[in-house]
Amino acid sequence: MLTTALSSFLLALFYALEERHGPRFVIFLGIAGVLSLPVLGGFLQGIVMRGRLRRSTLWGALTGGGIAIAAASTVVTVLNLRALWWPVVFRVAFWVDEALGLARPPADFVGAILASLLFGSILGGMQAIVLVPRWLSMAGWIATVSLATVFTGVWLYFWTFSGPVSALFTDVADLTPLRGQWRFLPASVLWAEVAALCFAVPTGLLMRQLLRRHQRTDAEALIRRFE
Repeated sequence: MLTTALSSFLLALFYALEERHGPRFVIFLGIAGVLSLPVLGGFLQGIVMRGRLRRSTLWGALTGGGIAIAAASTVVTVLNLRALWWPVVFRVAFWVDEALGLARPPADFVGAILASLLFGSILGGMQAIVLVPRWLSMAGWIATVSLATVFTGVWLYFWTFSGPVSALFTDVADLTPLRGQWRFLPASVLWAEVAALCFAVPTGLLMRQLLRRHQRTDAEALIRRFE
């Protein structure tokens, strides 16, 4: 949540300053906003998991690296492998259209869900390395991360393409005493925090259960060893 707030703040600041300052400063600010999510996110995850997870440093490194690799893989797949990606998206969209009887195939919505699944499966798969060899926990973690990423992707989709959500975002921005592009700064952080919350709640609940289960298993194994 903290890293999302910082990253969204820097990116919103990047857009607000884009027209008034030199390109070099703006580019550095945008890069800082993009990199702060995996770098600071992985660092803080390692700190939070210290004392709770055996390989907390590895967990933090895999979290930060997983975010970067998942984002790069998703961008490359969607933009550079269009001949492979979009036929799958359109086929799934047509299936959804036939099943629900929609006015037109929801290609953009399906694309957002599939891109979210791709991102979440890569991130969850890299993080699950720490859980080896507890294969059931690994599978549950990958599935939960993928599902949580879909929740986040759906929220970002409605933020971008849904009229009521976009209008509400503008209304919230207009409530601030700022003017111009600056008025979107607090609203962008708030909307990004909602997206982070969609991811943090299910993954946090599962991680809490996994830690309790593993601690109980380790305690029982230690008792059997002494017996």
